[in-house]
Amino acid sequence: MGDRRGAAALMDYRVSQLEEAFKQVAETLKSMDRTLTSYAETKSALDRAFTKMTAIESDILAIKLALPVLKLTSSWVRMGVIGVVGLVGAIAVKIIFGGS
Repeated sequence: MGDRRGAAALMDYRVSQLEEAFKQVAETLKSMDRTLTSYAETKSALDRAFTKMTAIESDILAIKLALPVLKLTSSWVRMGVIGVVGLVGAIAVKIIFGGS
């Protein structure tokens, strides 16, 4: 009879140890699930960021290509404004100082 009690106690101990191990495994799996979910969200955010960066890079390239033309056009406009102001000034001087 003593052997049976000892065997039952040993069996109870082993079962309780297995139950504890299963609880720890369950907690570890939950933690891994949270980690994988976080990883997936981070990967998705990085994918969106790199997609945006590619779009921004293409916009910057377009601006770089258009910049020389914009600089040239800007200088032409400035020279035209200076020419018109000079012409208006010359006409004003002629009218004020009695030209024909």
